[in-house]
Amino acid sequence: YESVMSVDVDLREYPVGTGFKVISHCSTAGNGNDKTIAIGIDGNQVLESSTTGTTAPNNKFVHHEITVLNSDTPKTMAFGFCMMTQDDTAAGLSNTLNIDWNQKITVSVDVNNATAVTDVNVYALQVIPLK
Repeated sequence: YESVMSVDVDLREYPVGTGFKVISHCSTAGNGNDKTIAIGIDGNQVLESSTTGTTAPNNKFVHHEITVLNSDTPKTMAFGFCMMTQDDTAAGLSNTLNIDWNQKITVSVDVNNATAVTDVNVYALQVIPLK
């Protein structure tokens, strides 16, 4: 995976019972390359677009929305959905993120493709506090 756009998040601002929502909006280039777009949470790819079963998703828009909650457990929960044009959708849940909530992390839009920068355009990456 290669990070195309990223932002740092200070997790110390999110006590137990709070969290943040990550929203990204991208489009894919019109070529035959396979590509997978995911949200990176502290280096872990969450809700990959490849779960839609689409090979070489070309000329499509990809929209991710993921909520990350500080639940005061050893593992952090993240859940959300990925929408792609042409009725390809995927939903996902991960409770295996091992995040230390006393640090800064990087949240990113990550692409798994040999030509990630030219194959995917990232239009937005938002981190919205949920307090």
